[in-house]
Amino acid sequence: MAALSHHDVLKTTEPLTCSDGVQNFTCLLSKTDVMPVLGELRKIDVAPEVSPVARRWVLVLDFNFTEGSWRWRNVTVVRGWELKWNNETTYVFQAQIKKSLGEMVKMQKEVSWRLLVKEELKGVTGVGVVLSRIVVTTENATATQNTYISHQKKAADPAAAERIKRFIKSIDPEVEVEVLHGKPEPAQSREDRFRPVVGGIKIEQVVRIPGYNIFSNCTLGFTGVDINTPVVLTAWHCIAWTGTDRTMGSVEMYQPHRGDQMNLIANSIWATCSYLWENNKLVTSCDIVAMRSMVTREPKVFKPTESSTPLYGQVVRRLQKYDVGLFSELVKAGIKTDVTRGWLASHNYDVTYTGQRWGDFDVVVCCNVFVALMRTERGDSGSPVYRFEGSNDKLGAYGIVSGGDWRGAVVSNIGYLPVSVDPTR
Repeated sequence: MAALSHHDVLKTTEPLTCSDGVQNFTCLLSKTDVMPVLGELRKIDVAPEVSPVARRWVLVLDFNFTEGSWRWRNVTVVRGWELKWNNETTYVFQAQIKKSLGEMVKMQKEVSWRLLVKEELKGVTGVGVVLSRIVVTTENATATQNTYISHQKKAADPAAAERIKRFIKSIDPEVEVEVLHGKPEPAQSREDRFRPVVGGIKIEQVVRIPGYNIFSNCTLGFTGVDINTPVVLTAWHCIAWTGTDRTMGSVEMYQPHRGDQMNLIANSIWATCSYLWENNKLVTSCDIVAMRSMVTREPKVFKPTESSTPLYGQVVRRLQKYDVGLFSELVKAGIKTDVTRGWLASHNYDVTYTGQRWGDFDVVVCCNVFVALMRTERGDSGSPVYRFEGSNDKLGAYGIVSGGDWRGAVVSNIGYLPVSVDPTR
């Protein structure tokens, strides 16, 4: 249902965390009654049991990006239905929502193209959608102020915020707009070295350009298999954006091992995302690269620790983008900030990395997931992002860290990559 809503087949929101004041449950708000929903589900051989639900209101959990906190919003219900299928239960509530998820995604694409790629307004760094509003981040900011977490945050410049709101309202006067300061800083540094194990550890890149070498560091994400070729996943920008041209020249990656440079990854690398060049921008659908590994490993995630007995978690499944609902917990293992947790706040978030370039091109990454309050620092790019599947040693592989700021982490989902990351292939 989330995927159908994303593509504007269903006129609903994405699945939301809802409450009747006593218990929480999953629901979708809909512009229509349940009949169009059932009709589209039957086309994909899903025939849920349906029963009416008498409800006049519902609480919907929503993330306030400006404050960096969750809140409950009271929504008036016109009619409601309970849907049950394959031991899953969700609710569809017809409500006076201004925009469906598909409509918001279409608008996000237009706004992202005009602000992030064509730069009709300067300084915009991110465009996301959540419920019936667009969230825009700008690097134009006022003075620093304290916040409830250890990071410092800046408020968006009022004049810049007003220009952004007027711009978006000129496209659609009905949409809500939230503007805040945001400048993701992809991670590429760490002093400590880890032994070469199979995920969530330091990897070091050497980009060889005539006359000099460029060294940078990121976190190794998941290991996997592309047909019969062992590969490792990390952030694309760790290799291909900083200080390189489109051909990337000679790129070597290795993990330090007993003071030596043990090559783990060969020079053969390929992008796993779609991309194009437009208006001096490299626009890519994700921030992930798969590289041929010189060592065959089972797909695992390593918890960074100074202990001599590191902890492993086995990947037991791969998760698609909408397999993890809003407000669901996700975990990452990074070389800088170790294991941190956060909560999924938006499935649709586009961001530009002003400090990252592909030759002469700035980089825009679309279709990200935003995980609120997941701490990241420089050094954590490429970190594996996962969900615990019943216990801490069973992991559902979800994505890798692309960047982040004081609000949380920007994550690229690995659900649709042509790479196997679990033992079942």
